[in-house]
Amino acid sequence: MESVDPLEKNIAEWLKRQGYILEVRAARAFLRAHPLQEHWGHSETVEQGVHYLDPQESKLREIDVVASWWNPVKRSHPSITRTNGDAWLGLTVVIECKRSQVPWILLAAERHKFHKIPQWLDPLSKAYIADFRIYSGYWAGTPLGDSGVPVAHSIVPRVEKNPDRNAPFDAVRQVISATTSLLEQGGPGEIDQPWIDLFVPVLVTDAPLFVCRLDNEGDIVVKSVEYGVYLDAENGRTRHQDIPVYVVNIAYIDQFAQMCHNSAELLWGQPSGQGDELSEE
Repeated sequence: MESVDPLEKNIAEWLKRQGYILEVRAARAFLRAHPLQEHWGHSETVEQGVHYLDPQESKLREIDVVASWWNPVKRSHPSITRTNGDAWLGLTVVIECKRSQVPWILLAAERHKFHKIPQWLDPLSKAYIADFRIYSGYWAGTPLGDSGVPVAHSIVPRVEKNPDRNAPFDAVRQVISATTSLLEQGGPGEIDQPWIDLFVPVLVTDAPLFVCRLDNEGDIVVKSVEYGVYLDAENGRTRHQDIPVYVVNIAYIDQFAQMCHNSAELLWGQPSGQGDELSEE
């Protein structure tokens, strides 16, 4: 039997307590997600350890995984309103991974309606030119636009000690910081055609996830979930434009990666209903 170097074993055990395993599992899940149709001329990338400039502190930081789908569409494509040329449509998923030894609890929001699509996309979209618009009905018909997903106004860890430290909220702030920085860069590289990029911030964790709400009788109802959405009001462009952060348990990461892929496909396909238009102001 081959002997194990004690130092190698020590390093492996240390890595198990960090977020590295979650990062690799998340990256592999998005790499496994089936690519778009080749004849669409799309591009798809999955990167690990992407650096960005923290917009608050002007420091160089690192986000765990960034996955992007890009697809060129003709000016006659029914999702866009431009009439003077072709365009590129992009979906970029920004992922931060966090380990936790305690459950995370999503406190359900009462007033927010997830199907109000313009509120969700506008803070997380960037367009190459101002008059390029996309119909929100395309997003409403995607898995990521599902109005049935649990929506929370707060996220807290289930802890007894050191209750002042809210690790999941700190992680949310980090992924939003990375998303904001990458959004400012935006775009599918050096191209002359117009484009619009939709960003999806995601927090991946091995913490068991629960959503908590009050029923009509005022009793607390707690339910285990595979993923949910936390609404961040602080970083939205206005108080009416909260930023949604998807919080996903690592056991569900393969399904979530496929949801992102399917959403990209449907976004460039026929909508279930056109609804309102979105534009970059």
